[in-house]
Amino acid sequence: MKPTLNCPEPIRRNARIQPDVPAVERSNGPVLTYAELDRTVDALAHRLRDLGLRPGHTALLATLDDHRYLLLLLALARIGVTGAPGGVPPVVADIAFSDQPPDSVGHSRV
Repeated sequence: MKPTLNCPEPIRRNARIQPDVPAVERSNGPVLTYAELDRTVDALAHRLRDLGLRPGHTALLATLDDHRYLLLLLALARIGVTGAPGGVPPVVADIAFSDQPPDSVGHSRV
């Protein structure tokens, strides 16, 4: 069995140990603490699972927002999905951050 790196695990650990410590700072937005980052990654991971992504899948990501890209990569890693940069419309980013229920968004598989 090939070992895997769970990069979101240190975030979860830090969220327990030092929840109010800044984890992500944006030049044009609010600072996320470890607790906020962990909750955000969890929420996105659940949303991505609701969209049908499962361990072993690869999701193509395209977004101009580095913050969203980071959050999506962490959420995908949390559910065992590989995130790959792609020159496709930012479908995963738009759907994951959408307020619409996943089943009303619609998506296609290639």
